[in-house]
Amino acid sequence: MKHMTQANFANKLRGRLPEFVAYSEDFRDYLAGEGWLYGVGWEFGSHLLTLLDQGDERAYRRYFAFLNRWLASTDEYLLHVAWEGVLEKLALISAFYYKKSLRYLSPQGAELLRLCKANPPLGQSPPPW
Repeated sequence: MKHMTQANFANKLRGRLPEFVAYSEDFRDYLAGEGWLYGVGWEFGSHLLTLLDQGDERAYRRYFAFLNRWLASTDEYLLHVAWEGVLEKLALISAFYYKKSLRYLSPQGAELLRLCKANPPLGQSPPPW
C-alpha cells in the first residue's frame, strides 16, 4: 500500500471520502490552488466531531479509517496538518471525543492522540481527562 504524500493526498481523500470532497469548500479551494491544506485539515477535524456528535458510527468509522492512513504517512507536513487540524480537536475539546477516538484510531494514531493531549498548544494546560 502506497503511503500518503502531499502529492497523492487529494486523490486518496477523493477516492475514500467523496462525500467530504463534495461537502468541503476548503478542499475545493485547495484543489483550485486558492486554499491551503491546513484549511482542509481543520474542516476534516470539525466534520469528524459533527459525525461523532450525531452518532453516525458508519460514517465516522470511515473517517477514522482515512485518518489512520493519514497518520501512517511519513510526510511531516501532512502529519503536522493532521496534528493541528484533527488531533488537537479530538484530544483537547472534550473527554467524549478523546475517549471515542481512542477506540477507532490505530495504535500509532492513539499514541499520537495521547502525545497531543499531553502537549497542548502554548498557553493551554493539558485537559483533566
